[in-house]
Amino acid sequence: MEYALAYPQIDSVITRSHVKLKNDLEVDLKISDPDDWGSMLQHFTGSKMHNIRLRTLAKERGLSLSEDGILEKEKLHRFKTETDFQSYEKSVKNRGIKLLIGLEVDIRPEGDFALSDKLMATLDYAIVSIHSAFDNTVAKNTERIITALSHPKALILGHPTGRIINHRQSLSADWEKVFAFCVKNHKLMEVNAYPDRLDLPDDLIKTALGKGVKLIINTDSHKAEQMNHMKYGVWQARKGYAMKRDVVNSLTWQNLQTVLK
Repeated sequence: MEYALAYPQIDSVITRSHVKLKNDLEVDLKISDPDDWGSMLQHFTGSKMHNIRLRTLAKERGLSLSEDGILEKEKLHRFKTETDFQSYEKSVKNRGIKLLIGLEVDIRPEGDFALSDKLMATLDYAIVSIHSAFDNTVAKNTERIITALSHPKALILGHPTGRIINHRQSLSADWEKVFAFCVKNHKLMEVNAYPDRLDLPDDLIKTALGKGVKLIINTDSHKAEQMNHMKYGVWQARKGYAMKRDVVNSLTWQNLQTVLK
């Protein structure tokens, strides 16, 4: 503190931590341990309302914010730089939010994908779906589906029968064989909630559940308001006698991780 008070532009010392400069500005002096510099800098940066807002946000998350750092469950987090403080703040804001990277990938006629393995490797999971060549034989369609689901990133078979109500019939496949593969390899069947699809159909949902297949309900949304279609998927799953335990949407994050492995 003596070193700071020796600053030649100080006109007078009001208190040991508050001085008046020769240009009439009043300045607060704070001495900080290097490990607390980031906490101190954050605390004295911004307006009074800025600090009040930060304290309020901290309190909402069960934390206590001060010039010394952030107190969390009796542990004081100290920050050497303001960047360290901001990184911690960001991590707290994101708590409870788990982000998975998924993508719907087209299954081509031979069972391969319209996406390279290099890009597939960047995903946490893929929904693989048929969008063309629906008129193949039962054997060909079954082989196509199983080949696609054999990829390690292929977790979900999207709108499995490909039907569009009143416009396109379901494709033919050996569903017993497909369901057996899904159970053995921990793959999921989608219940697509889009009103024109409602796919799996209810009879196949019942059959799949009887084999031990797990379901996932998706809205197939192409715009925000279509997220409201979820209820149709729930109703469709119920028509096939699905219960909460059969639908992975109902899992906790911890249990969902076992599905993603």
